[in-house]
Amino acid sequence: MPGMRVGSLVWRTRTGGNEGREAFLSDNHEHVLVYAKSGFRFGGTKKSLSIYSNPDNDPRGPWTKGDLTVGVGYLDPRAGKGYYPLVDPETGIHYPCNPDGVWRYASLFASGTGARIKTKFIEDWIAEKQVVFPSDQRVEVWSSMDELLQAIDREDVPRSGRSPNLRRELPDLDYWIGKKVGFGTPRFKRFVKDLKNSTQPLSSWITPKSELGYVGGEDNGIVSGTNEEGAKTVKAIFGSKAFNYAKPVSLIRELVRQSTSPGDVVLDFFAGSATTAQAVMELNAEDGGDRRFIMASSTEATAEAPEKNICRDVTAERIRRLNASNDKKFANLSAEFAYLRCREIEFEDLDQDLTPVGGLGCT
Repeated sequence: MPGMRVGSLVWRTRTGGNEGREAFLSDNHEHVLVYAKSGFRFGGTKKSLSIYSNPDNDPRGPWTKGDLTVGVGYLDPRAGKGYYPLVDPETGIHYPCNPDGVWRYASLFASGTGARIKTKFIEDWIAEKQVVFPSDQRVEVWSSMDELLQAIDREDVPRSGRSPNLRRELPDLDYWIGKKVGFGTPRFKRFVKDLKNSTQPLSSWITPKSELGYVGGEDNGIVSGTNEEGAKTVKAIFGSKAFNYAKPVSLIRELVRQSTSPGDVVLDFFAGSATTAQAVMELNAEDGGDRRFIMASSTEATAEAPEKNICRDVTAERIRRLNASNDKKFANLSAEFAYLRCREIEFEDLDQDLTPVGGLGCT
């Protein structure tokens, strides 16, 4: 499938292992490979709005403080007119720009009248009260160049992280003499109403249920159980271990949730224990959808077990049992389905013998 690879998701298949093999390394993860046609996108996860509030009763609604800079150095041609001193017109406090990350918006004062830009000037944002200046901060005034240079040498100047915003090699250092210089960092108001998407992109890290809520865990990804969950579900339905290495329903359900709409058809051509069918049934019960599924499986018969038929005895039987189950966990699950059996045709005879009608026999 050239050009169709989207990426991969990392899924933890088990909580740990003790064997470690020769290198004392436990294989606890698998990769879910994602291929799709152009234009496909995951549903994403709902953005958390907990960081938004409205402490100043802004009529535009809840907001949060965002970065007012971009990661472009002042000597980079892409910086344009983004390197300039920012001034709070109400307090007269001046803020030096980070030389390693210029202001996000150009200044009308620095650009000159007649300048044309794609967005607003910083002066416009300030006038609209969308720039938040620090209210409780250190303010210094250097009365001479010597005082300023001594402060620079001591690194006793405003900083962005660990980097000083005033340095000996920077141009126009004399601008800062006699000015009130703020050590805080101006920020930008970002409003809930201006969000372009109510969801955020899906993370490639699938969080194990056992680690949900841990510090550092992803909050924009799929949450899934391990293979142990898959085995327990199969045993709960069949009363025995009817299938080895069944995937957890939670994993397949969330993948289907992320990649389908309520009326889509879901194909699993390695259906095995029909975990995908159960996942579709659970989603339909949850959101009232009309997703349908096509489960394809071989018999997996061998010379030693010629009567073995995984498709009949496990794949289809799981769906039958879910439809008939009185277990409260499965009470809302139902899906009408037809069981179709393929006629075996030798590979070299496919072109002559395969027909749409003759290829399938309904049982």
